[in-house]
Amino acid sequence: MSSDIDIVPVVAADIDAFDRAFGLLADQHRAEREFPTVSTPGEARVRFTRPNREVRLEMLQAIKGDTLVGAGLLEMPLLENRHLIELEIVVSPEHRRRGVGSQLLATVIEKAADQGRTSLLGEIHGPYAADRQTAGAAFAERHGFTCKHTELHLVRTLPVPEPELDAWAAEAGRHHGGYRLLRWGQSCPDEWVDQFCALMNVMEVEVPLGYLDIEAASFTPQRLREIEAHRHALGRFGSTTVALAPDATLVAYTQMGGSHERPTELLQWDTLVHPDHRGHRLGLAMKVANLDALQEEYPQAVLAHTWNAKVNAPMLAVNTTMGFRPVEYLGEWQRFL
Repeated sequence: MSSDIDIVPVVAADIDAFDRAFGLLADQHRAEREFPTVSTPGEARVRFTRPNREVRLEMLQAIKGDTLVGAGLLEMPLLENRHLIELEIVVSPEHRRRGVGSQLLATVIEKAADQGRTSLLGEIHGPYAADRQTAGAAFAERHGFTCKHTELHLVRTLPVPEPELDAWAAEAGRHHGGYRLLRWGQSCPDEWVDQFCALMNVMEVEVPLGYLDIEAASFTPQRLREIEAHRHALGRFGSTTVALAPDATLVAYTQMGGSHERPTELLQWDTLVHPDHRGHRLGLAMKVANLDALQEEYPQAVLAHTWNAKVNAPMLAVNTTMGFRPVEYLGEWQRFL
């Protein structure tokens, strides 16, 4: 390891230092990925400075002389998964292969030991058509991480023409007679909160996570309201479309949104159809309705992102039907300490 590198934490009051370190992270995402989805600077500052019951963020700087040569962003879950530190490490290209990343990782391992956390988890992105190991994957493997789960990142250009949306909606509608759709914006209406939390709890145990050592979250009405308030503080907008069964119970949902700082891009969040109500094309129906509404509200949006576990063939089929195409792999790499 290089002896002339200092690893320095960013204190909460030093927003300029945080901006520089986060800027290095964001720059590397943009330089190395065709379709980066890194947080906006405003979102990042809020996440770093605003108290949050769900997670605490910390930033490390790797400094050589007066130059920032690397950064590490750490997320410490505070409710479930208190055994984890989620991390991202980047080194400026001209200072790579000099031990900077290894020093940042060693500091994270020391921090994990101090906090009694026993596992590290990081995401590594790679081109969909790549036939070789990425530098990030090689670094992770060399330092004892194992890829435990892989997802596909898919995108499609916007807007989707109305005739296409209408055709998909008509196709889905032929399969779910008796069900109806309901939509809301930033906040779940009070009358649906309990059922919506119950569905989110089903999502936690149904979503494919490969071999990751992750605890399922448990959602309550209070926690839902806190999450909604945090999204608002981040400057995000969102839309939720749900499906109601013939008996008027809530049985499926999808969420999509974006940032007011970057309204040109939409991000698909969770989608779930309760196992007892699958086979009715509810996933397609909800996602089409949700996208249609967001396109109308945010006509400046030109790109939509979604993610699929490689093994989740039904949802992958829905997204392929809607014109999404895979652009990269997202590997979840975990190391036990």
